[in-house]
Amino acid sequence: AARDAELHDSSFASFVWNISQNASRERRSATPGISGCVTPGGALFLPHLGRPLLGCEKLLLQGIPYFRLALGTETEVQLGDLAGNAMSLTVVGATLLSVLTCKQLREDAKKEAAKKGSSKSDPLVLAQKILESSCIDREPDMTAGKADRAQHLTDGLDFIEELVELSEEAIKASVWCTCETSGQNSPSEMFFQCQHCKVSCCQDCCNSTAGISLQSHAIVEKPISKKSRDLGAFDAKLRNVLPPTLLFNGESLSDLEQSKEISHNASKLANLHFNLHQIARERGAWKIVYLAREGQIGEALAECSICVGRLPTQDDEGKSETGVNLELRSFLPARVAPLVYGHLDPIAVFKCTGKNESTQVRKQKWLGAVEGATKGSLQVIGSDEGPSFRVEAGLTDVAAAGVKSGSTKNHNRKKFQKAKEAGETRRWLYAENWDKWPKTIKIEGGSNGVDGTYCRTACRQTINQGAVWVRQEKPSMFLLMKPEVSRIGPDYAIISKSTSHDDPSSIMATFPIEWQPCDALLEKNHHVKQVAFHTWDIVEDMACLIPKSAVAVSAPRTLDDQSGLLLKID
Repeated sequence: AARDAELHDSSFASFVWNISQNASRERRSATPGISGCVTPGGALFLPHLGRPLLGCEKLLLQGIPYFRLALGTETEVQLGDLAGNAMSLTVVGATLLSVLTCKQLREDAKKEAAKKGSSKSDPLVLAQKILESSCIDREPDMTAGKADRAQHLTDGLDFIEELVELSEEAIKASVWCTCETSGQNSPSEMFFQCQHCKVSCCQDCCNSTAGISLQSHAIVEKPISKKSRDLGAFDAKLRNVLPPTLLFNGESLSDLEQSKEISHNASKLANLHFNLHQIARERGAWKIVYLAREGQIGEALAECSICVGRLPTQDDEGKSETGVNLELRSFLPARVAPLVYGHLDPIAVFKCTGKNESTQVRKQKWLGAVEGATKGSLQVIGSDEGPSFRVEAGLTDVAAAGVKSGSTKNHNRKKFQKAKEAGETRRWLYAENWDKWPKTIKIEGGSNGVDGTYCRTACRQTINQGAVWVRQEKPSMFLLMKPEVSRIGPDYAIISKSTSHDDPSSIMATFPIEWQPCDALLEKNHHVKQVAFHTWDIVEDMACLIPKSAVAVSAPRTLDDQSGLLLKID
């Protein structure tokens, strides 16, 4: 991954490693979309997910509709064998043939219907209706699943404050070590955490093959008692607070339709039922997901995700914020023409931070994505040379020479020439000072407060390419390399108020894709043009609502209650 001209970190980009057999003889799969064959008993490892390819994923890759199969209690090995079986070739072939012929069938049905007339009982007309109703780019049915306007609704942000009060407990009950990702708790009561990237590990797994090497991190000790990490008790508290359904009013959603490049169709989400879908335990926080589905049982139309616990942003004192972060994401751009492909950012966010010794509960107003971004330039000056990510990965000048010689080969010469004409030389060759990165970067000329001196931290293996520069001035900001997970383009630099790459509302500036950290050491590259500065607007009338239930449940308050009432539902 690091050897390619277009630099990617295999821990954060999508690679497929075939470790089933003869791993040393496996050819490199540097091209996106190319992976080893799915064979019976094969083991395809996904380094960015830290796990092998699952059996259901193998079936989906083979074109087999996994969710429509009447499967029983098949094991992962059996599912993998089913996906790698020779019979799957005929299934995939039949699927491809049906896709290729359905267009011609549709045209023939129209011609035959025109000749014979529009009889409703004509099988060709019926076939045409079936084809049109099952077309993949049809618009979803937005009429079903909407709330009754006469239904009594209450303010939905009241439960957010209750979640804020649980944020400290959520942090303690969250995942603190890799050994806890399977659903259990570590037997240790002492944990070690990095001050910058917030990676953590228990005392039992520290510096072992099961844990993370923390030698390059600024570590602080975090003692947590076992009593405060009762997963069952916290899960019960969380479910008692969470409403089963959420709604968003139409007036505020219509204000979010500001982008001309991508139509979010946010107003179509008005009064749709967002039903509780999942509660997941993650590192440093708990994630709650609400989904709005077509007809309440069909495909997802939108998502409302709530993060409770430690937030990736920092306060004015440089400490990690705790509280609740809510994101509203619409999937309609991928369902309604013109279709949008790839990752979809949230259209609105809401944050409520917890109280500490000096502050009370602080609510932020809803923020909505703004149309486009303003373009500008920055002066980016680096100093104090240090090793680059490629050097730390063990690459030498031999790798740079190999990439250069590869661009001159017959099968690459024409492609390389076109890349040079398009200004994409760096996607084929290393930079001239590829082996050096600055330890300190000074940024000047920003229009939205990104100026300052950024110093590189020693965090490795937990941040993409080990690239994180922290601003010394307050409030804290971070210069990061945002990964292109699908590898359809190069990683690019961003300046964010968050240590997480996946927090779009915190991104302040985005560098052009050809910029690399080593450019800050060359005077001719100090002036960086076409830097995008991002802002989010306040949405005044945004409201999250909860339908009031007509069901009241009462039960004895104590076990000593002798009234004979066990449970009563009105």
